[in-house]
Amino acid sequence: MTGRDSRAPRQALQEDWSHWTAIIALFARRRPARRRVNPRAYASLRKDLIATCRSLAETDGERSAYYAALEEIVRPWLSPRVFARTDREILFTLLHRCREVEQELTGRKPRPEWMRGFELGPILAAGVLVVGLVGVLGKFGPPVLVALRDVAETAWLALKFADDLRLYSVLAVIIIVAAMYVVSRRNTN
Repeated sequence: MTGRDSRAPRQALQEDWSHWTAIIALFARRRPARRRVNPRAYASLRKDLIATCRSLAETDGERSAYYAALEEIVRPWLSPRVFARTDREILFTLLHRCREVEQELTGRKPRPEWMRGFELGPILAAGVLVVGLVGVLGKFGPPVLVALRDVAETAWLALKFADDLRLYSVLAVIIIVAAMYVVSRRNTN
């Protein structure tokens, strides 16, 4: 461990292991952020992880083999370039093992795989919105549905009897929105 590290060894291992696992997830999932992993910062993190594992292996007699095994997991991954050149199946296997270790170290159960990348705030906001809409439709249902139907019919008639310029304008907006969606999805993968 470096001199600047005043954390207790187990706390340092938990935090560094979580950070290292997050880096593996970036490469396994081919996230664009993987290209921004700083090689020097990664080397420092790896060095700290190995030093912490060695220190704990020397001082914790009962679990010395466990910490030595953790060091062996980290040792071959010399740089972000190694991750970039590694098969995704191997990276996902490594990621799965690292998540198990993270759970062992922290005692916290990890979020399910399908929830990774989702923040709870937007999910809760969407839930409140849906419940609110159901409440509004339950109380004011028929008038709201009639108004929505009228808006949809008006839009359809406006498009049906529009001249070419307006039709091309609407088509252009739809194409632009679709292109923005496709580009945004590509950048997150």
